[in-house]
Formats: sequence, structure tokens, C-alpha cells
Amino acid sequence: MDFSLWDQIVSFTNLELAYKKARLGCRFTNEVLRFTYYYERNMIRLQKELQSGNWQPGKVKNFVVYEPKRREIEAPSFKDRIVHHALCNIIMPILENGMSGFSYACRKGKGNLAAVKQAQRYSYIYSYVMQCDIANFFASIDIVRLGEILARKINDVSVNMLIQRILNVKRSVHHSGLPLGFLTSQVFANVYLTSLDDFIKRSLGIKGYIRYMDDFLLFSSDKQLLNQARRGLQIFLSKTDLSLKIGTGQIYPTNCGIPFLGYRIFPSHILLKKANINRFRRRISQLEQEDREKSLCGWQSYAMWADVPFLYFDMMVPDGNRRTEHFPTPL
Repeated sequence: MDFSLWDQIVSFTNLELAYKKARLGCRFTNEVLRFTYYYERNMIRLQKELQSGNWQPGKVKNFVVYEPKRREIEAPSFKDRIVHHALCNIIMPILENGMSGFSYACRKGKGNLAAVKQAQRYSYIYSYVMQCDIANFFASIDIVRLGEILARKINDVSVNMLIQRILNVKRSVHHSGLPLGFLTSQVFANVYLTSLDDFIKRSLGIKGYIRYMDDFLLFSSDKQLLNQARRGLQIFLSKTDLSLKIGTGQIYPTNCGIPFLGYRIFPSHILLKKANINRFRRRISQLEQEDREKSLCGWQSYAMWADVPFLYFDMMVPDGNRRTEHFPTPL
């Protein structure tokens, strides 16, 4: 028996999987503990709300983060995060079919490291790179246009109604576009730029291209081609009310090193960005011992992909002992 997309989304099996994904990294927060204490009752109620069409997004929590730059985050409630995961569990394979192979963010089998490695391959092949970033990307997304794009890909009225409710969640007056902090925002934003991927490959004739959300690199050994591509990009983006961030779109030799996704990428090796090292130093010095151990493990996972003869930071813990043994051995 074939189930519709909507039936798959609201099935209890999918909602259970969504619950497990939504609680990752926050199992012991008060909100998650309260929901889990009455787990069956809350899950059955959520399923009935979705099935009847009565589910409405809850209140969004606003806060500001300052690393690596100032950003206003809008976090959905735990209950809403379950709905977001339930939706993405089912529609992602459909959205994946229409995505470009040059897009690396929020995709299974892609990701940060794959993008960095591909950038290094291109830096070895091509002489020049143009680095671009879209200004205020999430806030500049036209949600009406985005809804139309998604509706063309998803042939299910109930699913599209759910998407519309998520897109039109009640937010602060000064906010526009997609909220930073929603899982769905990352997925939908990626889909929104699929037309940009097609334009760069087909109309601009750029063979070396990588995009990680709104950060993207164009490679070529013809500097004039990249100059022409920049003008074409500006015209294309203006049609969707987007624009390149001031200071981006610069063209430089690939052997100078490409700052991308927290690394500095050269044709022959990869380094860590100094700003990230300094930022980690500051953060680790403020943590308690238990949290410090977790952060060191996360840092090691990031730093181990850089080509360093020996990663030695004067990292100090409160007792004054150096903790170099936590850092990766030479590659």
C-alpha cells in the first residue's frame, strides 16, 4: 500500500524519529524534559493536531550570538522542532533530486569537509578563484517566491499547507525572510539558490564551482571569464532581490590561499584560520573542566583535517598544565 507524503509525515514512526533527532544535544534541558515526562500524551496530541490540520507554530525564542559574528537567532519550541524534523525526514529525498551537485550544505554525503576538499582540488587545477557571499541572505529571501518554488517540487496540498505555516511563523516586526535557527530554513534556503547553481554552470560557463549555503567559490584559469561572471552574477541576483556582500566578488590567485569554511585552503595543503584558533582559546579558558573536555574533542574533529606539522597551542587549563595531548598528531 502506497502512503501519501502527508501520511508519511504524520505517521507515529516518523514523529518518533523526529523526536529523537530534535532532542540531540539538548536532552536535559527543561523544555525537553517536560515534553518527555509525558511523552506518549504529547506525541499523540501532536499527531492529532497535524492530522486535523490544527497545528500552529508556537512562540519563537530570540537571542543573539556573537561568534564568529553577531547574529540574531530565532529558535522554535521543542514541539515545533519535532514537526520540522518530521517534515524534512520525508521531503528531503524529493528536494535532493532537484539540487545541484555543486551545493554542499545540509546534504547527506556532502557537508563542510567535502566542500573544503573539493575547493582544494579546484585550487590545484585552476589559477584564479572568485569568492562570493550573499548579503543578509536569510533575511533577504522572498518567502512568497520560496513557497512557489517548493510547491512546484512537492505535489501534496497538505504538505504545502504545513510548509506555508512554517514559512509564515509569527516573528518580531523587524524580522523578514527566513529565521536563523530553524532546520527548515537551512533546507529551504539551499533550495532557493538552486537556480543560482544552474545559472553559474549553464549561462556563465564556470566549470569549477562550489557553494556552501550562501558562500560560494568560482574557479577558472581565465581571469577575464571570472570578471564577466561577476557582472552576470550581480544582474542575476538583482532579479531575486539578492546582492553580493560588499567586499566579496574579489578575484585572486589560488596559490595565495582561499579562506573558506574555517580553513585557509592552498593547492598543496590546508591550514586553520587564525581567527578560529584565537576564538577557541578564549572560549576554552572560560569553561569548566567537563565542558572543556567536550570542546577539545570537537576542536580535534575540526583541526585534524588541517595539514600541520604539529598542532601546538599554548592552551592552558586552570591548573596551569598544558593540554597538548588533546590535539591531533601530525598528518
